[in-house]
Amino acid sequence: MVLRKGKFKPFSGPTKKGTFQTVEFGAGDAELIWRIANKNKSRKYAAIDPRLAPIMPTINLDAQRKSMEAVLENLKSNGIKTRHISIRMPNPKEVRDNQFRIEYLLSEAKNILIPNGKIFITSESGEIINKLLTLAPKYGYSVKQPKSLAAPKTRIERRFMGLERRPVYLVEITHRLKTAMPGSGKKAKEQRKNWAENALK
Repeated sequence: MVLRKGKFKPFSGPTKKGTFQTVEFGAGDAELIWRIANKNKSRKYAAIDPRLAPIMPTINLDAQRKSMEAVLENLKSNGIKTRHISIRMPNPKEVRDNQFRIEYLLSEAKNILIPNGKIFITSESGEIINKLLTLAPKYGYSVKQPKSLAAPKTRIERRFMGLERRPVYLVEITHRLKTAMPGSGKKAKEQRKNWAENALK
């Protein structure tokens, strides 16, 4: 990975030992991440959901029926990192009732994300999107304006939440390198540059 005009190229290539490419919370049937894992055998993935459906085993996908909180704590205590965290369609009611704890996620995710790692959250809920846009910067993340994705074509695709067809948005939140490795002096800048150049070796 190299610096180009102040930006980093997307993470690519095999994941290093002890590092996941993506940890997906609320994986449900894990169909999408299972297909991604099968196409990228040199990378490691994790599918996490207390109600995770049975899935066909694959050597590079760690499937666990556990809560987000338990897994974040376990990864943190074992020093395990990930390039990305993915959450697809969190239930607005669970967010409202604090069953899905956005602030807890933002607080703890930086303990497992590698510098410049990202959190990807897809949602159609304006309530959730506005909450992310407000809270992410307070926890030291940068956040892009939500990107509109193609709306699902059928109600069947949304049956698990019982919602009507609505546009879906992707929110990209980044654990900035300067937040992960703070400092403004020459030594700090050199440290960040060295990390970027050696991250995927």
